[in-house]
Amino acid sequence: MSGGEEIRVSNTIDDLEAIYDALSRFIKTAGLPETLRGTLFLVVEELFSNIVRYGYATTDADAGDTIIISVVRDGEFLRLTIRDHAAEFDASILPGPPDFEVDLESKEIGGLGLYLLHEFAHSVESRRDGAANVTVVLLPIAKA
Repeated sequence: MSGGEEIRVSNTIDDLEAIYDALSRFIKTAGLPETLRGTLFLVVEELFSNIVRYGYATTDADAGDTIIISVVRDGEFLRLTIRDHAAEFDASILPGPPDFEVDLESKEIGGLGLYLLHEFAHSVESRRDGAANVTVVLLPIAKA
């Protein structure tokens, strides 16, 4: 593994822009293909927004917390790790594919983001470490 980036943000959706800025710097500094940016942003946004909007909704919503996001090049992969103290959630469970036969107005909200995350990722692992969720996503660099 080569040098990476660690990003510490609060558990508010407003910090998504700071995450994008830090990830953009990392992509440039690490010499990674710019095509990886869109995939990385989509994956991070899906996980981060779910953590903030749903994971912390079942905990004390007024309590501030720090979410730690790290990204590092690991051979042919980009290893993304997110550590939070929200309600337990296992992002490694692959949701079923979206039903393309249902018209847009009848579709239920949710599930598509996690489905896409799994489509882009080489692997997705979730574990509980004490009171923390740890999610690790390996994204293939060459696929971007």
